[in-house]
Amino acid sequence: MTYRIAVDVGGTFIDVVVCDESGRQYIDKASGPEGRAYAAVTRALAPIAGTLGLDVVELLRDTASLVYTTSHATNAVVEGGAARTAFLTTRGFADTLLLREVGGGRGAPPYVPRHLTFEIDERTDSDGSVFTPLAEDGVLEIAARCRALDVEAIGVSLLWSISNPEHELRIGELLARELPRIPVTLSHQLDPVPPECIRAHRTVVDASLKPLIRRVLDTLASDLASVGFTGMLLGGTDLGGAWPVELVTEQPIHSVRGGPSMAAAAALHACRYGPELLICDIGGTTFDVSLVSGGTPAATGTGAVDTRSIGVGGGSIASVDDAGLMNIGPDSAGSSPGPACYGTGGTLPTLTDAALVLGYLDPEGFLDGRMPLDAEAALAAWEPVAAALGLAVEDAARGAMVIAAQRAVTEIRGLAAAHGVDPRDTTLVAGGGAAGLIIVALARELGCARMVLPSVSPVLAAAGALHADVIRDFHTTGYTESDSFAAGHINELLSDIEDRADRFLEKATALGSVTSHKVFSVHARYPGELTVLQTRLPVSRFRGLAGIAALLDSFHRNHERVHSTREPGQRVECLVWQVRAVASLENGPDALPARWPLTPGTKVTGPAVVRQPFSTLVLHPGDRLTIADNGDHLISPGPVPVS
Repeated sequence: MTYRIAVDVGGTFIDVVVCDESGRQYIDKASGPEGRAYAAVTRALAPIAGTLGLDVVELLRDTASLVYTTSHATNAVVEGGAARTAFLTTRGFADTLLLREVGGGRGAPPYVPRHLTFEIDERTDSDGSVFTPLAEDGVLEIAARCRALDVEAIGVSLLWSISNPEHELRIGELLARELPRIPVTLSHQLDPVPPECIRAHRTVVDASLKPLIRRVLDTLASDLASVGFTGMLLGGTDLGGAWPVELVTEQPIHSVRGGPSMAAAAALHACRYGPELLICDIGGTTFDVSLVSGGTPAATGTGAVDTRSIGVGGGSIASVDDAGLMNIGPDSAGSSPGPACYGTGGTLPTLTDAALVLGYLDPEGFLDGRMPLDAEAALAAWEPVAAALGLAVEDAARGAMVIAAQRAVTEIRGLAAAHGVDPRDTTLVAGGGAAGLIIVALARELGCARMVLPSVSPVLAAAGALHADVIRDFHTTGYTESDSFAAGHINELLSDIEDRADRFLEKATALGSVTSHKVFSVHARYPGELTVLQTRLPVSRFRGLAGIAALLDSFHRNHERVHSTREPGQRVECLVWQVRAVASLENGPDALPARWPLTPGTKVTGPAVVRQPFSTLVLHPGDRLTIADNGDHLISPGPVPVS
């Protein structure tokens, strides 16, 4: 028997999915992501291995592929655990990291402090011509200062290096010679697209993560190899797909939102409920939201899946402010010390404690019965909050659920509006261990007529990683306008990035790729707009006026969908051209997860609490649940409850 494995390491739990050759899926969760990556993986796999009659080492030796997503990169950026990083830029642009995306105002403190920011005498114009030659002596002086300041990583982002990377490449050569052990990120290799401030910021973040992610993934690969694992080791990325871990270590910024992005991949694979999907993945630490529009995950300007995180996970802490109002999150108890009911040292009230107070959770059945919960500790944690509010404990706990849902609703509406989607037109797809506690109330508030908890919803991101395609984007900058469209030049640019995409897909064949395809798109805008809109190209080359007309029609329609306006006679500015290479790995048919407790065809009308090994679904009066043939939970929210 040959297996495929996906592991998603979150802030509180480790989620795993194992799939055998018949398509049968085995899902599990383990608490506590602390420790060496290999130890966390084996701890989470142990129960499944036992079910299969194997030990963990035997399971790994029989595994063809393992996809690993982790919150290591996200935590390093948020908590300041990344490497000590220097920023090298064109003289006169030392404030680039202080600029915001729109408007040029000043925001939060820069990711790299001023004493580690170095200006270089050089200048390239937007057309690629060299205005000021590179002062190599200055680069050597900066290298010496970086050595003296114990710099651990370097990000280089020069003005208009995306038009001519000559100076960045030479700086990279000099730094490799002078500082051979310090990782360097060159902006034109990471994100060869404008605007300058975003490209520079992503460059230094990527550089700062290289030592950490390289250490984590190299150690995991070494540990797996030492026990006989010979399969493919892949890492989840923010593109909604996977990469070989060697590529992840080269551009680790793509692992920052790798886990949340996998939830969108799971929704695409597991659900068959229309082209407009709203995905909510609620774990122990965060509530992650993403969107599928027109059958494609909604993306940011860099091509990453647009995911938003809200601090209302199961471990989010409740508090009462000076005005006597209750707040939920963003601070989380995480897995250590954890919610009070875990009995691992936590004493503060969390949403998980509130769910136990309300009777939603089975204290003897949590985490498939392997983690008994302390109901008295949960009650004791919530009593001070209730007293401060002048409420009964149960009423305070119920209010926490309402507040958590309202916080999520605000963020979801913002995400949907940014991509021109009305939540009422979507099917809400929910996952994560805490999803069932508030998700039906949230769907009712958003006006979603239907919602789905896939059969793998407790481990939604891991399930997405299991079926993830290998995806990589290739960009190039080439400005042209619709009324003077430089078709020949644009075709040359498209040929160049398509060649790079083809070389990538050839390498993907060695990973077991069965099918592959390419998606062409352009980042364009109306004159005067601050932001660009990514629009899929109807053709891969422009052979005549028909192709240009089709592009413009596609852009106008896309603009109307997102921004509710279109100007058919208006000039369109095209800035960045992109080819997305997609290689689909071999996946067997899906079957219901093992130990699945509910029979297809089962119907339940609320009020009810539906408890399963790794999740709990709360149905209010009038909510209707049907178990589909594939194990998905199809839910129709009832009317608004009367308090």
